[in-house]
Amino acid sequence: MFHRLWTLIRKELQSLLREPQTRAILILPVLIQVILFPFAATLEVTNATIAIYDEDNGEHSVELTQRFARASAFTHVLLLKSPQEIRPTIDTQKALLLVRFPADFSRKLDTFQTAPLQLILDGRNSNSAQIAANYLQQIVKNYQQELLEGKPKPNNSELVVRNWYNPNLDYKWFVVPSLIAMITTIGVMIVTSLSVAANVNKVRSISYWFRRSPPGRSSSAKPYRR
Repeated sequence: MFHRLWTLIRKELQSLLREPQTRAILILPVLIQVILFPFAATLEVTNATIAIYDEDNGEHSVELTQRFARASAFTHVLLLKSPQEIRPTIDTQKALLLVRFPADFSRKLDTFQTAPLQLILDGRNSNSAQIAANYLQQIVKNYQQELLEGKPKPNNSELVVRNWYNPNLDYKWFVVPSLIAMITTIGVMIVTSLSVAANVNKVRSISYWFRRSPPGRSSSAKPYRR
């Protein structure tokens, strides 16, 4: 059984690779798309614009604003002066997201109280806005850990995350394996459809040739008798 299967696979591969057009369909799209797609299809957010409305103007709000500005995901920072500027900034897509510091933000952090801040996202670009919000959350979390250094913590355990196979968390290395599998699957489906269409056309041409070919001189029609 396996010998017959291997023979069939080898025959199909030989018939496919014999034609230059089929080789181009199998090889060229895979190479081109694997090279181009990781740079085009990415879930990373870069060169985004963030708006800041700081009602506190304290030490901690200014420090977080500077950290937001130094992040690689945000290249433009808009500083708003009044709450009336918040809605037009989001509606006109001047900023992907907006951070609002309340008036008592720094005072609550100095007294080790819960200090909430408001984050407004542009829902029209929900995917990019959610990714940018995760970046902001990580920046705030790192700043919180720095404030808690040297002070009693509610829990002595600490979670340390290490990425073995992609330490820099480069998204291209996550995209390439899935792209290879998807593009190869699509290529196999295209080649299969082309092979089926070629076989159907071949059968039709043979039957048409038999219908159109005249009988030979030596051939004669004889009636059927039992």
